[in-house]
Amino acid sequence: MFLSKKWALCVVGMLCLIARANNPSADNIIRGKVVDEDTQMPLVGVAVVINGSDPVIGTITDLNGDFAFEPMPVDRYDLAFRFLGYEPLELPNVLLSSGKEVVLKVEMRESVTDLQEIKVTGSKQKGKASNSMAMISARSFTVEETQRYAGGFNDPARMVASYAGVIADPTGNNEIIVRGNSPRGLLWRIEGVPVANPNHFANEGATGGAIGILNSSILSNSDFYTSAFPAEFGNAVSGVFDIDLRKGNDQKREYVVQGGILGIDAAAEGPMAKGGSYLVNGRYSSLALLKNMGVKVAGEAVPQYADASFNINLPGCKKGKLQLFGVAGYSYITADEEDYKQDFEADMWVTGLNYLCPLNDQTYLKSSVSYTGTFNKWYYEEYIKDNDAYEFRGRDRFVYHTLRAGSELTHKLNSQLTFKGGAFYNHQFYDMNMEIYDDELQQIYTSLNDQGSAGFVNGYGSVKWRPLPTLTLTGGIHAQYMNINGNYSVDPRLGLRWQFRDDQAFTAGAGLHSKAENTSIYLARTLLEDGSIEQYNKHLELMKSMQYVVGYENRIHRNLLFKLEAYYQYLYDVPVEMEEGSSYSILNDMSGYITDQLNNDGTGKNYGVEATLEKYLSNNTYFLLTTSVFDSKYKAFDKKERNTRFNNGYVINFTGGKDFPLGSENNKTLGVNLRTVVAGGNYYSPIDVDESFEKGYTVRPDETAFSKQRDTFYKVDLKLSYRINRKKSTQTLELDIQNVSNAQAVAYDYWNPNKEIVEEGYQWALFPVINYRIEF
Repeated sequence: MFLSKKWALCVVGMLCLIARANNPSADNIIRGKVVDEDTQMPLVGVAVVINGSDPVIGTITDLNGDFAFEPMPVDRYDLAFRFLGYEPLELPNVLLSSGKEVVLKVEMRESVTDLQEIKVTGSKQKGKASNSMAMISARSFTVEETQRYAGGFNDPARMVASYAGVIADPTGNNEIIVRGNSPRGLLWRIEGVPVANPNHFANEGATGGAIGILNSSILSNSDFYTSAFPAEFGNAVSGVFDIDLRKGNDQKREYVVQGGILGIDAAAEGPMAKGGSYLVNGRYSSLALLKNMGVKVAGEAVPQYADASFNINLPGCKKGKLQLFGVAGYSYITADEEDYKQDFEADMWVTGLNYLCPLNDQTYLKSSVSYTGTFNKWYYEEYIKDNDAYEFRGRDRFVYHTLRAGSELTHKLNSQLTFKGGAFYNHQFYDMNMEIYDDELQQIYTSLNDQGSAGFVNGYGSVKWRPLPTLTLTGGIHAQYMNINGNYSVDPRLGLRWQFRDDQAFTAGAGLHSKAENTSIYLARTLLEDGSIEQYNKHLELMKSMQYVVGYENRIHRNLLFKLEAYYQYLYDVPVEMEEGSSYSILNDMSGYITDQLNNDGTGKNYGVEATLEKYLSNNTYFLLTTSVFDSKYKAFDKKERNTRFNNGYVINFTGGKDFPLGSENNKTLGVNLRTVVAGGNYYSPIDVDESFEKGYTVRPDETAFSKQRDTFYKVDLKLSYRINRKKSTQTLELDIQNVSNAQAVAYDYWNPNKEIVEEGYQWALFPVINYRIEF
């Protein structure tokens, strides 16, 4: 079979790029910028030294805070930063590869005590959140970690499932379940902008999907929060995923091309006029590409998806910075199965303009304007055995467009006291329509048909105070108001970190967190027994969660950290079904649109203990061992206490790996990475087989809701990588195998009226992903 001309040209173009990458020598350079942690102002004259170099290799930052080393061999390097009046800082294991420069942004903390009176020593704590207001239950992750972890598929959403208190959906979906909370309580942000779920094939109300739209080619170091997060974050009760995009190289053009089972991907970056830079990335589904080229693909339900992103940075006036960024994803699938037919499309996008303007050496203002949106469309037919035909059972269309504008001010009064605050206005335009089949009344009705707009205002103020070099306190308030029903919340937050010894610290946090539901839930229409339709849910209050956390950290060794955290969360004003004897609570929902009549009589509680033992990468070896023991309960309208769906009881994760340098010049590396997870099964409501048989659809009695626990869930992922550093390129071949033992724990069940049996669905089976990447 001959390829069409356009695909042939694409293949030839890619081969040309790869050929170019193996040509003349390139400089392997480490460079970057050093700034103050709070004001983001450049620091001039910082001494930067490569630890262990003999003779000593070092440099100092220039008037713009920039530093650069001469070209060096590919390797891992430990960098040390020293500056009068600031705490010393170390960055270990900076990986220098061929074909791409290492460009760092380094933030140093001002010392609160005269250096002649006290000597402060230490290093940058790997994994510490980039946000200086975060005291507890927060962790940063690097691009290299995203690429390295087994089972991660270069996707940050899958990688964080290795962290304490986090468990992934057994079916392989990207839902993130934090400390027994529903994944609906998670907040996603990209470059400070709250965004809709950045995953392909995501349903209304979901926080995950089959494949992440974001990938490691465009990511910078980012933060993940599991509890008691700072006042800056609102409209979330379980966790925050705060994503930053990588700034493109402002001195040299660089490229990444990769291809594998999950997609064909290309990225380019380079300098723009007046010291600016650009970074662009695009990906297209490999299976859809093969189908479009005329290659027969197994099965008819071929997932089609594509995504693109860009990040443009330009200098502004008075050393300001202008950033224009965007991320978009499209996904579509059609299925024609024995029991059903369906078409499904899901799109998301965000584009934003950020402007950071220093007002003086202690103050800067960050202003932003953004446009975000989602589009979901679904059509479903079900095979009815008695009629021997497929019959319509549902359709929906959800369209959201949101314009957002606001500013944040950061002011550093002195080395001890920093203030940060901001306010934003969000205006959402919506167009929603949904028709569904009611099993009990056996009729189709319109459960949603609304077009309009609604405003949402939020703001915050927070203070960081360091009365002693060993003690940091934070406090703040987050407030939000939604005009769709006039409801609001004012949420206080507190945080503390006490470094009572050089290698040990006590941490604590407390705060109230509130969350609004999706607009579709407020506008839902409920079908009553008499056939009438009512709109009950418009005046629902915001759900709230009071959270308390205490922690202990012990740096056992320079590269070994032990961390222990205990937490308690009390949830109230939880939406539950307003019907006598009902066991329904939104705390058990993974995603979806809810048509039931709701009120805020529900409550919940989550409490537990988590332990983390982490060996940072050194001597080509790393590991991360996390253990969580917890309990998660809820009360619905009937006031009975039950297990939540996500009350697994315990989760144990182990992630680790080792690099084996190969070749006479150590320019080749074999990486072996492993991830294992063992967790208690989800709780579920057993099916009443007799009643389901009689009615012809799945019936789960309220009396036994979430009374049974599924079998233990375990999974082993293995990733093998082979990296070659050539003169001008780095080439990596990866094999990432999900669930190598092909464990098949039951993940869900339902009544099949055609077969008249209970059908069971299982965890994601063994799935190998091959990927080839070249950087030049």
